[in-house]
Amino acid sequence: MDETLQALKRRLHTDPSNKELERAYLHSRARLEGGSVYLEALSCSHQWNLSSPEIQNLAINEVNSRLGALFKHERTALYTCGENSHRIASFRHKPSQLLVQLIPGGRYEMGWDDELAYHRESPVHTVTIPPFLMGQFPVRQSCWATSSLPNNARFRGPDHPIERVSFGEVQAFLDHFHWRLPSEAEWEYACRSSATASGNHSEFYWGEEFDEAYCWHDNNCQSTMPVTEHKAQCNSFGLVDMIGNVWEWCADHYQASYDEARSDQHPYLIEQSRPSWAQAIRGASWTYPRAFCRSSFRFPRQTISKSADLGFRVALDIPKELKANSS
Repeated sequence: MDETLQALKRRLHTDPSNKELERAYLHSRARLEGGSVYLEALSCSHQWNLSSPEIQNLAINEVNSRLGALFKHERTALYTCGENSHRIASFRHKPSQLLVQLIPGGRYEMGWDDELAYHRESPVHTVTIPPFLMGQFPVRQSCWATSSLPNNARFRGPDHPIERVSFGEVQAFLDHFHWRLPSEAEWEYACRSSATASGNHSEFYWGEEFDEAYCWHDNNCQSTMPVTEHKAQCNSFGLVDMIGNVWEWCADHYQASYDEARSDQHPYLIEQSRPSWAQAIRGASWTYPRAFCRSSFRFPRQTISKSADLGFRVALDIPKELKANSS
């Protein structure tokens, strides 16, 4: 180890609350190991919350550099929902105007084991999620319009979510921009947004009691709604309409339970010799009752399905290296 780095490490060990020393130590490590050092604060949402804004900004700037010239850092804000808060960065994709949130990683309990839970939501199991980026909103029709794909939505409006899109059409859109769908594990972790921060495993991401102010469901609307309507009711990762408005396609093949579930962020995919008849969808919609609105609820949908209550949300990996230009 570099002598300067060793000296800084010793000083930091005796004075761990010294933020100036912490920054100097990180900069010294980055010169030897690369910018990935700055991303360590993102590995766990609890660690992220304990990091100073200065340390968080180093990570945010590193992500901004890695995303390349087609993205820009839009804002960093403190989002609070229930008893949980996170300081989260937003990035805008310039060509499509898509907004993505920088989600810190963590470990959480996926699923639901209450007496009212469905078999498809169990067994509850521990999953570890690395940091990633996720669309702040379901993909809007204004964003969809930046591709060459037709808009067949039943309910039109630039801020309305795109719907009536099959799994294949969604994949074509994502391939155009080199993006992807979230796995179910990523989706539920992002929806809960508080699991690692407090150990909370509540039924709804906003708390234990149902509150229709946070979601569009069959009792408070008769169509999709503009995604910006619930901006003030986002979760503590700054994500809007994770529950209600439209169901969201996920990358996983549907499985009837979590008996074969993974313990990481990767999607569950059935072997080619066992073709999947359906993909998993998440989040409920404007056509479904409150019983479907909990964070853990999941449903199958045939890949050819195109309904007026089914859309999707984008996920991105944090690039492993700096990019000058990418889409």
